[in-house]
Amino acid sequence: MCQRLAVPFLLIVQASLGYCPPNALRTTDTSAPSWFNGHPSARQRRSSHSRHQQRPRGTGRRGSSSNPSATCHATHLHHQQGPGRNQRAGSGSAIAAASGSGSGGEGGCRGDGGVTGAAVGGRRRRTFLTGLRAKRVAGEGVSEEQEKARAAHRARLAARPKPPPREHVPPPPNTQALNVVLTHTTADFDTLAAAVGLAKLWQDERPDDECCVCLPRGTHPVVKRFLTLHKNLFPIKALRDIDHDRIFRVGLVDAQKIDRIGTAASLLANATEVHVVDHHNEQSSDINATSIVIEEVGSVSTIITEKLQERGLQMEEAEATLLALGVHSDTGSLTFDSATARDAVALAWLMEQGSSQQAIAEYGHAALSQEQQSTLTECINNLNRTSLNGATVSTALVQLDSYVNGMAAVAQNVLDVTDSDVFMLGAHFPQKLGRDPTHMVVIGRARPRVSKVNLDDLMSNYGGGGHRKAAAASLRLSSVTMRGGEPATAAGIMQDLVDRIFVEQISELEVAEDIMTAPVQTCGATESIEEVSKVLSRHDIRGMPVVDEEGKVLGLISCKEVEKTVKLGRQHELVKGWMKEQFPVADAQDPLHEVEEKFIKGDLGRLPVVREGKLVGLITRADMLRQHRFYEGLHYENRAFATPVDSPVRKMLANLRKTLKKYDEE
Repeated sequence: MCQRLAVPFLLIVQASLGYCPPNALRTTDTSAPSWFNGHPSARQRRSSHSRHQQRPRGTGRRGSSSNPSATCHATHLHHQQGPGRNQRAGSGSAIAAASGSGSGGEGGCRGDGGVTGAAVGGRRRRTFLTGLRAKRVAGEGVSEEQEKARAAHRARLAARPKPPPREHVPPPPNTQALNVVLTHTTADFDTLAAAVGLAKLWQDERPDDECCVCLPRGTHPVVKRFLTLHKNLFPIKALRDIDHDRIFRVGLVDAQKIDRIGTAASLLANATEVHVVDHHNEQSSDINATSIVIEEVGSVSTIITEKLQERGLQMEEAEATLLALGVHSDTGSLTFDSATARDAVALAWLMEQGSSQQAIAEYGHAALSQEQQSTLTECINNLNRTSLNGATVSTALVQLDSYVNGMAAVAQNVLDVTDSDVFMLGAHFPQKLGRDPTHMVVIGRARPRVSKVNLDDLMSNYGGGGHRKAAAASLRLSSVTMRGGEPATAAGIMQDLVDRIFVEQISELEVAEDIMTAPVQTCGATESIEEVSKVLSRHDIRGMPVVDEEGKVLGLISCKEVEKTVKLGRQHELVKGWMKEQFPVADAQDPLHEVEEKFIKGDLGRLPVVREGKLVGLITRADMLRQHRFYEGLHYENRAFATPVDSPVRKMLANLRKTLKKYDEE
């Protein structure tokens, strides 16, 4: 029994070693394992490769064999019949194949399922020489040519370098470097587009290197939908598939802090160069980078687009579309206050490059998912409002069983559908149901009209950041200590954020007398329209209040009424017959948001400001525009109201006004 098992086992071992016994043919059955089919081992492949390099093609002995099975069979027949004519010369000779005269060099049996020269080069010749030795012992003659061939073969064997053992062979060197561009966690369109664009720039700089984009952890739902159809068009690679030993460059776009890239921070240690490209100029980087590019634009995709344009690279339609989506998403389609002219120029160039407006319309304003809709409903139902100093700050704290992607879109929607000036969304996630929450995410959004609110500074207290009007923070409650030393809770964090807004950012309430113009040019009700026209023209104003001798406001007169009287030829009539008597007034202590509401409801060009019923100032449309700081061309330092109403400077201006009025009367 043991003998019957030993014979097949011996054949298998011989086959795996590349030995073709005289009484057996090597199989080429593809159903058998590769080692049984005679595929060369790694060591054999290296030996064969080295011999290929040592001897040029076609410089060995004559003869070739393209059929490995036929070659092995021919060798077997030769062994049985003894040396003959074919052992000296001839195409297809078994001796030539066995002695290493195949087209590949020293090996004769080649091809799929065959034996390489490394496997048979020495063993075949040793088998042949053993046959010659047996013939000599038997008294058969051996020619001188055969003896010379034997000696030459032994010399070649002795001179051949021996390959190292397999287990000590180092892996082949990696000559191709790997450049990786990272997005921040929960990637949006801006960071993804910038990463793809930067990878394209690097690929153009170093064509021989591999460039890829890595998304450390998740994407926004709309980005996920986009990548479902477009992922194969971009060089995106999973973090687990990145070979750390090949890394040369690492880039980080739309972020400049390590905690923004999650577990991908491990790639930085292996990089020779680290490049950061961002547009959050309010933040400071904690990455030891080779270069940091931070520019004041609405989108980091704009920076990359400008570099692509300077390089003169031709954009694919999908690439141009992705970059356009990046600009649209971070500038609100050029409606956010952070958008710049450079963003608009970048969008125009991307449109010239073939960006798809249909795709932008599809993915630029995506509907909320079911999870986002549920979170939105819960936020509105649990909304808490706090109004102080003319600003309304709303908060909503929700508890989620699992993380919901795209909560920034939820926060923006809540701000849009409510009358809040600032909205803070807090979401906390318990490790297990029934336990205290440990992980919390806070997302803030603010309207441009609350100019003093800076959410980037606010979130930096909890390790977050972003823009002045849009920022977020992710934190562990267990690692946060409240200002009073108490343990941190989700509700405590939200209240602390509201307190910081009112105490640190909008602590002073701006009222009407803070922005009004004073002293004010006025007229009496018994003056003629012609006299009022001269005053308006002299002071280059479009209207003024009508007051009595005690300073009580009786009405308003403007250029509109004056022009009407001139057309009718009635400019000699009195002001009291043409002045506007029904109009709102503002108290000196009215908050500015109430003043603005009176402007809107009354559709006025000017609003009198009174204290105890007497006129003390006037607020015009220009004054309100200065308050909002919409336009840099307006003079925001209005010296007319830089001093108190009863100050000597204003008294002097009042006396000057009276003197000028006397000259007008004369």
